[in-house]
This record gives sequence, C-alpha cells and structure tokens, in this order.
Amino acid sequence: MSDSGRGTAVGKNNTIVTGIQNVHNGLGWPAVAGLILLLACLAMAGSYFLLPEDTGRNNQPQDPQKAGEEPFHVAVRQVWDLPQDGTFWAFPDRLPAGSLHAPSDQDQRASRQYASLGGIRGGRNCGEVCTSVSRYHVTLTGNRLQPVHIDAIRAKVLSKKAAPSGTFVCVPPQGGGPADTVYIDLDSPRKDGMEVDKHNTPTTRIFADGQNRYAAQDEPLDFIVIGGTAEPALYTWELELELSYDGKQETQTIRLKDNKPFQTVGWLHVPEYKAVYVRNPTGELVESGEKQPKCTQPS
Repeated sequence: MSDSGRGTAVGKNNTIVTGIQNVHNGLGWPAVAGLILLLACLAMAGSYFLLPEDTGRNNQPQDPQKAGEEPFHVAVRQVWDLPQDGTFWAFPDRLPAGSLHAPSDQDQRASRQYASLGGIRGGRNCGEVCTSVSRYHVTLTGNRLQPVHIDAIRAKVLSKKAAPSGTFVCVPPQGGGPADTVYIDLDSPRKDGMEVDKHNTPTTRIFADGQNRYAAQDEPLDFIVIGGTAEPALYTWELELELSYDGKQETQTIRLKDNKPFQTVGWLHVPEYKAVYVRNPTGELVESGEKQPKCTQPS
C-alpha cells in the first residue's frame, strides 16, 4: 500500500485521487457549480440587506413642525428705559419711609426688598401725554424650514384689577428720547401692537400691517413690546402672534420664563396714594406730601 498525503486517497491500480476528484466523482460538476452559484447569490443578498436604505435622506434637515415645536424659539426679559421710566414702585399698603431701602438700579437689594413687600415696578411712556407702561425685550428665532411671517401682534388680557394705592416710591427720570417699539394699548378693544411716532406716541398704524417682519430658520428678530394703560389698573397679559408660513397659519403665545404672564400697573393714574416717597439729593427717601405721583424733587 502506498502512503497518501492530506486531501489525497489511493484508488484502484494505485491511482492518486485528489479531494476535488472525490467531489467530482461524488456530486458531479453540475451540482458543484450550482452550489457555488447559490452561495454567491446568498452572499450578495446578505450584503444588500445589511446596507442602509438611503443614507442621503439622513442628511436632510428635519422639520421642527413634525417634532411638535413652536414656529419661533422665544427669549423674553423685562427691560427699563431709565431716561423715560425712572424708578417707580407701587405698594398695596402704606409703609414707613424708614423701612424701605433707597432705590438704585446699580444695587438690586432695594428691588428684592420692594418685591418681597408686594411692590410692583412700573414704567412710563411719554409722548404728548404720559402713560403707565411695562417694557419687554422679545427675541423670536425662526423654527421652520420655510420663513415664518408675523401677520399680527396683540395682547390677550388674563386679568384686570385695581392698581395698588398704598405707597408710591419714585426716583425721577433724567429725560431722554423715544424708542423703536411695538406699543399695545391694554385698554383698547383689540389690543393690537401699534407703531409709535418720533415723539414716542402710539399711532393708529398697526405694526404688523406696516412692517413686513419674517424670519428664516435660526434667524432672530428683536423688538421691544410695551403694554400701556391709562387706567388705575393692574393687568396681567400674554402676547399672541398670528403667523403664516408655507401656506399655513398658526398662533403662538408668548410669556415670561416659568410661564409667568406679563404685568402692567397703571401707577400713574391712581387717584390717591396713602403715602408718596421720593429720593432726595442725598439718596434718602422722604415723603413728598403729595397724594399723586408727580415725582418732583422735594425742596
């Protein structure tokens, strides 16, 4: 008997038969070819199903509307126009002057104390006449694939009650000019945002009608919104925007952080306060002897 290596066998008449020959003799070449073809097809099919369907679609920006997001990202903060506003605080109760810190916009201790005593800070907007106001800096950043157009800006009043009339604290303003604003008369029936003239007086022109404002995705819009009242009232309110984009209409509501509403106090039109304090040249609070907030420096 002859020796044979791996993959070989000794056949009849000492013929060397390789492994391939064994397969050939056992299965036949047509069967082998079919098996190889089947394995190749399975390999191709497996590679097809393992590939991503269409990686091109993953590069397309997602529509925030489908994610349930608002048309605008919003940032709001209350602001003060010190040349116009000065520093005005109204309290529900009569407070002794000695119990109050002297107000200062550089030192926030007085503001924190006043708020803890129920005080509400107010501003004023003076054109031909002066009106009690509050001011809010609103930044809207577009959040749609198509530009979002502002069709209307108006206020929705949530509550209205009498303004506080216990104590009034005043630091007179130092003078100044008008600001580029959207003004909302909270006493009006529709409460639309209006344009102001060069004297800072609200006009009869609706802001959204005369100003074509829109923002593309991630584009910011900045403006000042003023809520004003000529009544001795305390308003809480929110801002409503009527918007349109890509043939769609939508309304978005805007509030402060923590979903707090805007607030406007009609301090200027309270008929009578129990006490009115002003800051004298030395920085101390003294009683003016008046019952209305005329905010004149005491002699």
